[in-house]
Amino acid sequence: MKKILCLFGALALLFSSCSSEENSSPEANDGTFPKSIITTYSGSPADTTFITYKDDKIESMTTKKNKIYFFYEGGLIQSKQYYEIVQGKENKTTVVTYFYENGKLASSKFISSISIDYPNGKFAGRNVYTFVSDTLIKVQRFDTDQFTNIEKESDTYNMLIYKNGNVIRNTTVNGKTALDMYAQIYEYDNKNSPFKNIKGINLLIAEEMSSSNNILTISSNTNFVYDKNTYEYNDEGYPSLKTYYKGGGEQVSSTTKYLY
Repeated sequence: MKKILCLFGALALLFSSCSSEENSSPEANDGTFPKSIITTYSGSPADTTFITYKDDKIESMTTKKNKIYFFYEGGLIQSKQYYEIVQGKENKTTVVTYFYENGKLASSKFISSISIDYPNGKFAGRNVYTFVSDTLIKVQRFDTDQFTNIEKESDTYNMLIYKNGNVIRNTTVNGKTALDMYAQIYEYDNKNSPFKNIKGINLLIAEEMSSSNNILTISSNTNFVYDKNTYEYNDEGYPSLKTYYKGGGEQVSSTTKYLY
């Protein structure tokens, strides 16, 4: 299931960036939606993700081995359900549920490793999002022991800086000392994200698909580059091809084609 989770950043992908303030993506929905995404990993066959919609609401994302269903309440994404596909049968593995206050994401809950032995999931937890300001967000993680049902807060929390529709910095903080431990910084282009027109996706601020623009580099606060992406774009300013270089090197790790 790692490919689909990596692509969609499903549970709690927290990330950050520096993005251009000029020529930022227009807010209007121009009706552009990716219908399929073809990713080819170095040394592996291509993996195609098929995406379905109802108007501007996303319904599902499907690969050969995995599927995600999206559920809405009004214009807000209420939950996502993850399935593994084995011999044509869909087996539920993870459920993520979202809660909102005043039009912003307030918290998310998840249960994972759902099986016959663990119908309510082997693991459970939640994230709480506190908007310190319009541009600063605190994210706290809580995990629940499935045997005792006791909830415990993580030893660390994250501070996200949000700007121009992107989380531009993600700092991990020691919960006991309140001292910064490390930070990730993302650099974006000023073009449209393939997913920007999906209803409600922009509110899921800690997830990859929610950003307005496309990630160019991921680096640390010590200027070490973890990853690098380059893009080709269509006439409407959406990526048609992404090339990914792991570790920021020159060797291509994967390519991704977007078909609209």
